[in-house]
Amino acid sequence: MCVDAKNGKKSKTRFEVLETFPRCGYALLKCEPLIGRTHQIRAHLRYAGFPVVGDELYGGKPLWLSRLKPNYRLKPGHEERPLLSRATVHAEELSLPHPVTGATVTITAPWPKDLKVAVKYLRRFAT
Repeated sequence: MCVDAKNGKKSKTRFEVLETFPRCGYALLKCEPLIGRTHQIRAHLRYAGFPVVGDELYGGKPLWLSRLKPNYRLKPGHEERPLLSRATVHAEELSLPHPVTGATVTITAPWPKDLKVAVKYLRRFAT
């Protein structure tokens, strides 16, 4: 997937910066796809030069605690694992029309544990 202004399918995504972590160059974003395409958010962010953390397909790198925490020390015999090693896109809320009644149905999902932990460390060490 890529952004192709000339031949690509039309899509739009609204982005809102919720929080920034200036010491490491990360930001927490709210993204709203206005037209739904596969990988749309990930492709738009990469095109803008802001790949999603952990999204190897679109140029995102894992998030390591050792790069955030001053004087980070790993216990002997242990290997550091990334705080986030997957594409960190999370659908916190989806709204869609019910197929029979047409009424709007809203589905919410809390943040997964790895995302909560990563944001906690970003707030502690990168603001």
